[in-house]
Amino acid sequence: MSTRSILILIVENFGSEKIINTHLNDTEMRIKSNKNINDKNITIYLPKNKLYLFDNNEID
Repeated sequence: MSTRSILILIVENFGSEKIINTHLNDTEMRIKSNKNINDKNITIYLPKNKLYLFDNNEID
């Protein structure tokens, strides 16, 4: 499991689901969570079996 500290740019609130927008290593990331976010700096945990990566530039 990998751990990273990130600075939250914006949190979109969709009821019980939150979308956290941030940057990590100059890459935009969107993280889906059901946790309440109160701080601008949080630590995220990236377990290998629950991590899904999508590339918008991928061509089929």
